[in-house]
Amino acid sequence: MKARRAGFDAQRAVLKAQAARNPANAPNDQALDRLARCFGRPYVEAVACHAS
Repeated sequence: MKARRAGFDAQRAVLKAQAARNPANAPNDQALDRLARCFGRPYVEAVACHAS
């Protein structure tokens, strides 16, 4: 799971760098923020995650 988190974080950083230049990526950026907050939970829960 740690290896998967490292890969997720690396790809998330790439998207965040691009999101600043392309506002159309904002929804994807928000979805990745939710997934990051709830990483390790089942995907269905993580996608809808509102935990801080």
